[in-house]
Amino acid sequence: MPDSGNPLREGSHLPPGWKPWLVAVLSALVAVLLCTRPYIYVDSFNYALHILQHARVVAPDGEDHLWDFGHALWRPMGYVVWSLFRPALDAAFPADPALGAGVALIAMSVAGTFVSVVLLFLLAARATGKAWAGGAAALGLIATCAVMNYSATGTAYMAGGAFQFAGLYVLFRAVQENRLTSWRGAAAGLLLGASVVIWFPYCLSIPGLLCFALLWPEAGGGNLRARIRFLLPAVAGCALVLAAVYVPVMAAAQVHSAAEAREWAARNRYGIEPDRGYVRMLAGIARSFFYLGQDTAAWKRLLFRSAGNRASVAETLASGLWKAVVVYLTLGWLALRLMRRHRALFWCLFVNAAPVLFFAAFLFDPGPPERYYSVFPLLFLGFACVMAEPGRSRAGRGVLVAFFAAMLLVNAAAMWRFDGHRGYQDAVARLGSLNPRITPNDHIVLLSAQDSITRFVGARPFDPDSRVRYQLYSAIPLGTVHMTRWRKELADLAFDTWRRGGHIWISRRVLAAAPQPEWGWVEGDDKRISWPAIPAFFGELDLLPPVGGADGFAELAPSERNRQLLGELSRGR
Repeated sequence: MPDSGNPLREGSHLPPGWKPWLVAVLSALVAVLLCTRPYIYVDSFNYALHILQHARVVAPDGEDHLWDFGHALWRPMGYVVWSLFRPALDAAFPADPALGAGVALIAMSVAGTFVSVVLLFLLAARATGKAWAGGAAALGLIATCAVMNYSATGTAYMAGGAFQFAGLYVLFRAVQENRLTSWRGAAAGLLLGASVVIWFPYCLSIPGLLCFALLWPEAGGGNLRARIRFLLPAVAGCALVLAAVYVPVMAAAQVHSAAEAREWAARNRYGIEPDRGYVRMLAGIARSFFYLGQDTAAWKRLLFRSAGNRASVAETLASGLWKAVVVYLTLGWLALRLMRRHRALFWCLFVNAAPVLFFAAFLFDPGPPERYYSVFPLLFLGFACVMAEPGRSRAGRGVLVAFFAAMLLVNAAAMWRFDGHRGYQDAVARLGSLNPRITPNDHIVLLSAQDSITRFVGARPFDPDSRVRYQLYSAIPLGTVHMTRWRKELADLAFDTWRRGGHIWISRRVLAAAPQPEWGWVEGDDKRISWPAIPAFFGELDLLPPVGGADGFAELAPSERNRQLLGELSRGR
């Protein structure tokens, strides 16, 4: 049952001074959006391409990717917004309509960020009775790497997260005012269900949010039975949204049986099969707060002590390991403070985080920061509660202010909008030698997804040099099920490209006797492959004279010898 001794139980009114603080928070968010840009857009422009393909009734491989299990409502929402503003967007991007569809998705992402920040401020201000605590928590949320990056990417995470914040806020107001009505419970359930149909993994955090409605103290005490009755409509409302969305989406996707549904859902793994996910999760959590860039490559070279890894302890410390240390010390300190003074919130946060962490560590890719965003609503409420503690809280406030300030400085510097091509000069140079030769049916084979060209295209989709984003191919698909058949899939790509009249351009990095540290390759990162196998394979192929110098590209010759070698691989021999 609720903590009867929690000192943060306040009335239902917003505290004095809340309006200036809200203005300050929104001003900070606007400044961040104007002065920074994402370091990776992830799959947003693939979603944009799917929207265009749906509009043109073009379904590659007989599938319409608008109807997706993991993002059941995201692409359709983007399609509606894009359709409403299509004339203006097509006029703005006549050479690449996918950019216009991407802008429609970005607009929804930005809107979701504003909603999330405002609701966190209102929630924390009401819960603590202190406007400055709500403002500090909201500013801390804005400063995180996850929010600073995904606010303007057009991915589903911020919009789905906005519904999570909204559902939590409705639950909080109902409990705080002791108005546990069925319609409020149903409203909360509808909002939480909406978050799930935008990004399905948000379902993992719902138990923790419902736990919050059971345990959070309200002014008049609390009645467990009344709260359970209050949550029944919430569960029903969530189920109603899932049914109302997934039934027609499954019909549109031509999913008509349980077996087809399992296959449809399994496609959302995208072949991801990370090795030692529980170890990678440690960096993924830290990445949610701080931009890490290529720091983790140095960490892995130290961790995976195998041939070819040359990172020393000193190099690892210089790579930014302090960021992970700061994150885990802060989270550990917060957990101790919550256990002592806000036990109900601690257990809600535990129930909230446990399934999210399990999913990341053992079932999916644990590296990206969005994996942990669904923990942020309760986590930043916890930050606000600790900061607002009366008496001996000055030191605690200083710890969190320093933590938030460090995030802001590190992340803003890494994502500064006005730094040109800083960090991507080599990628621009390599593409510069290749872009004049590329035709629409060509493919560019890079070493892996860690190649600077892949990262450049993911970070600068509106740059003219990024027009090849749909033609990039990773030769070594680390951390996926495709690793066991990378040679065969490359052979299939070559024959398909030649059949369409295109060319295969291969990065000369795959021919190197040893990888350079800046390439992002870590020997032992994926135990299914070692570096010598890569130049041994590509060295057997006939390549035409290279372009772009030593770090350039060579075209795969459509010679009889290549056709014979690749044909044997393609046929599985």
